[in-house]
Formats: sequence, structure tokens, C-alpha cells
Amino acid sequence: MDDKQYKQDLLEVFEIAQKAKGKTLRQLAGNNLDNIRYFDNKEKVKHVLQQAVFNIPLYSKMEYTFEDLQLELKPVALKRNKYGELIVKERLVLNDIYYDEIVNETFKDSKFINKNQLLLIMTYTHDYENDFLDYEINDAFIIDISRQKEFYLIINDWLAIQEKVKRGKAEELNEGFTNVLSACTKSQSRIDLKKQPYSNVLARFRSYSFNTNFLKEIISRHKNKVVYINEIFDEKEVKDNVDFKKEQIEEYLKSVIGTDISKYTESKANQKHQMAFVNFLKENNSDLYDFLKVTNFKLMHKLTDNSNLQEQITTNYELDPFEMLKDEFEESTFFQEIVIKNYLVILIEKSTNKILNFKLFNLSEQDVKNSQLVYYNTKKEIERVLNENIDEPNFTKTKDNLSISLRKSKKNEYAVYKFNDKEIKLPAYEFVINKNVIFDK
Repeated sequence: MDDKQYKQDLLEVFEIAQKAKGKTLRQLAGNNLDNIRYFDNKEKVKHVLQQAVFNIPLYSKMEYTFEDLQLELKPVALKRNKYGELIVKERLVLNDIYYDEIVNETFKDSKFINKNQLLLIMTYTHDYENDFLDYEINDAFIIDISRQKEFYLIINDWLAIQEKVKRGKAEELNEGFTNVLSACTKSQSRIDLKKQPYSNVLARFRSYSFNTNFLKEIISRHKNKVVYINEIFDEKEVKDNVDFKKEQIEEYLKSVIGTDISKYTESKANQKHQMAFVNFLKENNSDLYDFLKVTNFKLMHKLTDNSNLQEQITTNYELDPFEMLKDEFEESTFFQEIVIKNYLVILIEKSTNKILNFKLFNLSEQDVKNSQLVYYNTKKEIERVLNENIDEPNFTKTKDNLSISLRKSKKNEYAVYKFNDKEIKLPAYEFVINKNVIFDK
């Protein structure tokens, strides 16, 4: 296929995908719904789109969704937050990692980049209350990963994963180990152990995935009129993200302790002090700002009268009963938005708006195990509330010493949840990280 024909065919796929916007999977399938095959797993949305929108049969052996274009279809789940805004629900799982193959690959010829360089992203609204066939398509765009400024970080992440396997340490891979491209597990309930080439220790089977921060960024760019398909057709120079090591981040933050960030504060903004630091960072160290925005970091702030933490640190993540009941631990937003994050907490003095200190940490192996207990304890308690009509749940508290606990929202808000045909009203709870998790680092 010549270059002109390739571009024409790619545009045709893009235009077909655009016509799916605003329609549910059921509407897209129409009268052909009974003839559409899908497996009841995480791939079912893709399976329906592939057949209903593009009329591509569900073959068992396909290198790409669109073979002639070397283009892969990737649906991305969004969900609505408490403000009604659509946000990324979960990481984007890519192709599997085969330990005996990755050790002999270069990045350029790796299965990862050959499979995922060109992606057709189709976002849809995930809703636990609806059948998946009633999920609505929000948007569609084609993106070339190699043309993104995060590409340098992605290459470094792939090399870091490869190096772990080459050293016979594949069992040490985890999703918090890298910045943008992760080695994720597909299911907590199905733990497959595989051989690795340079060790007798069995390692969990893993797949590549893009983290939620990176997905948020590329979707945000698209909404801000970045036309990715034009990037594919028009050669242009891309400025790569700078890769920051932990020591470099710490060195910079030490240099700004004592800085007054009052002039960056927007008085009416939510979390105005955190926004003040973000604005300060954007103006004074744009490279670090860009790095934190797309990598596996969670940037937060804490107001204090001195440089010590007096209480827990909020995760800015509220309890979602639907998620707790439906998702397993490692597949949940809880896991991706709390457990595997690298936390950067900026301590700001209330009276002066000066940067007093910072805490840079992530959850230890024991903290992760404790978090899993909290997750499943919370799931059981929600089930008890549903079955016994309890008004005051007995969720994990700080005194339980399980690294993460729940507390009522300081605004004393309530939320109404519908389970099947039953409604329950619960106080709004948020997850917090106990201060001993930070001080023990």
C-alpha cells in the first residue's frame, strides 16, 4: 500500500469512528446485535465496537484490529465524579509481557511499540448501574505514541522493565515502579505464575499499561483542539519530557523551601493553596511540572503551623460503593489512584503561604497489603449495610493501624446510592493515609 492510500484509509477509519460518538453500543449494533460475539471480560467493549462499527470479525489470531494499517483499537473507560465531570476510570491495558522474549528485544523491534505505536482511542462512559451495551461513546481519535512528548519517558520505562527481567527480578515488577508505561496485572482473582529466563523464581504474568495520568493528559489535549491525526500526517519536531529521578525532585524542592507563593493563590479556587504551588511550579520549573502531570505522581498539599504533620493526609479520593462491590483490588480505581501512586505532599504555612517542607513517599509492600485488607473490609461492610439497613457503617479507622483508613467528609455531605431497586443514603467518606505511613519512611 502506497503512502497516499494508507493515509486515505486511515482517515476513513477515523471518520467512521467519529460517527459512533453519542451512541450506545446497543444502538451501534442495531439489528445485528444477536450476531455479535464477545467474551465476558474487560475486552467486551472492544469486541462489540470492532464488529458493530467497523464490521471486523472477532478472529482469535489478529496482530492488529486493523491489520493493513497496523492500527489497534483501544476503548478507554470514563466515569462521572461527584461534580458530574467525566474522568478517566482506569489504566489502559495493552499487550502481554513475555519474559523470555523481552530480554532479546530492542525497543525499536519490541512487540510493545509495534503493537501500540498507532492507537484508535474511543472513550466511553462506564456506569455500574447500566448494562455494558448501554455505555455511550464519547469521543474517538487516532494517536501516534511516538509523536508524543512523553515518548522518551515511555522508552525509559520499557527499558526499566526489560532490565528487571534481564536481572532475573521479574517478580519485583509492580505498577508503581515506572512513570508512564507500567507492568500491570490483569486480574487479582486469577494469579498466573510464569517462568522467567534468568531465575528459578516464578513471577506473576503481567501486561503493559498506560497510567491514568497519561490518559488524562492525552484526552485533555484532544479536548483542547490538538488534532492527533494531523500529527501523524505532518512531520513536526516534538520536545520530549525531561525524566526526573527522585533525588532531582528532592533537590529542587529543598531549594524552594521558604518561598512565599501568595501571589500564585487564586482566592476562590478549590484547594487554592495546592493550586498556588501548581501555578508556582508551572512558572518556575515547567519541566518538573510537565513530568509530574503525566507520571504516576499524586501532588497534594497540607496546611500546617509548623513543618510537622499533625494528622492524616487525604488522598482526595472518595468512597465509591459501586466500585467496591464490582471491582477486584488490583483492577479498581482505588488501587490505581491511591495504592500505586508516588505521593508528593507540599507543606504550606497557613499564615504566610510559605513552602515549609515536603514529603515524598510511596506505600511500602506492607502498606499495600494493609490497603488490600482495607479494600475488602470496606466491600464487606457495604454488603452488610445493604443487607441489614445500617445507617452508620463501621469502616476502617485510623486506630486500626492499617496504613489507610476512612473518615467522613468534613463537609458532612450525604450521597444516595441505588443498588438494583434499592436506595441507601450514606455519609460521604474519603480515604486518608495515616501519618505513620509517612513518618516511617
